[in-house]
Amino acid sequence: NDLASLKKERKDSPRQFKRGQEIFKEVVTELRPQYILLHGAYALEQFRKQFEGYYIEFGPQNRSLLELEGEGVFGKIKHEDGTEIMLLACRSLSYFKEDRSILAPFIQNFLQVIKEDVK
Repeated sequence: NDLASLKKERKDSPRQFKRGQEIFKEVVTELRPQYILLHGAYALEQFRKQFEGYYIEFGPQNRSLLELEGEGVFGKIKHEDGTEIMLLACRSLSYFKEDRSILAPFIQNFLQVIKEDVK
């Protein structure tokens, strides 16, 4: 389980876990990807903690991962130069192992976001 291994890593190697968070923030601020897809509840929780005050979340911040998954873009990071990073979230992909059709609405939302962004 990815979540269990992440929690173990954080507990067993806190310096490495912290360094991973620093690298992630560096990638976000320097490379400025167009989209960030948060994969799983733990990733969403860590993102919210690490980027608190740095991103804008549309609507209430207590929404569940399932709600955010259905919304498509749930927030954004806006840099001083005007560039934006769209934030999306979905359940852990291992959740869809048994029935991938459950993932279809999220994929459709994501494709729609990309199509609108290309215009």
